[in-house]
Amino acid sequence: MAQANLDGGGNADAGRAKSPLPDMQKSLDGENIKVAQRRIAELEEEQEKMLAQVINKTSFQAPRVTDKDKPRDTPVPPDAVDKVDSAKEFALQVAEISKSVEVYNKRPRKTQITPSTREVGYALYYKAMQTRIETIGTLSFPQKDGKKLYGELLVYIPIFQDGTIYEKEGGPRVEHSSGSAALDNAAMRIVRRAAPFGRFPANMRSADQDDLWEVITRFKFTREDGLETELRGGPH
Repeated sequence: MAQANLDGGGNADAGRAKSPLPDMQKSLDGENIKVAQRRIAELEEEQEKMLAQVINKTSFQAPRVTDKDKPRDTPVPPDAVDKVDSAKEFALQVAEISKSVEVYNKRPRKTQITPSTREVGYALYYKAMQTRIETIGTLSFPQKDGKKLYGELLVYIPIFQDGTIYEKEGGPRVEHSSGSAALDNAAMRIVRRAAPFGRFPANMRSADQDDLWEVITRFKFTREDGLETELRGGPH
């Protein structure tokens, strides 16, 4: 019986058994059956212990990452770096150009009033503006150290349609100096004191509220202690 169990358990020369349990196909009776049953119970218990040991030994462990397993950086060709830098620089240039175009498009449209402008509305508007500037300039005749300043200069005055001065892009400025900084500065103060000059007449206004008109006029501070102005078409 013991030999039969051993043979069934895999010690036979004929080959190994697929299970550690004895061959139950053999006929067993009497006391031998009890012995076989005990043997089966023992073998099942041993099998469970062996299975538990195997599970404990094979508990999952993350494999160590060695230097060989680490991903290696692929060297970037020099020309690829140059292409990326060039693309970035090009993108920045495009952005700057787009911004400049946007800013330019937001600038007001400018129209210059010149002596050749013959429409009645323009002439009347400039005449009223001229009278106002000359009056204030005469009443506040420029002086320095108690002495009156005389001379001529050319002044640029940008005006919105509501009569206010357009202060952006430098605002009013001296196109041609009198040669005296004190007189030039006094002329700028007179222009700002005279503003606003009144709303444009209907024939001078455009649909865009931000459009403006440019006036270039000669300022002459005379020996008679008066200011004379004359419309000009441009700097001379």
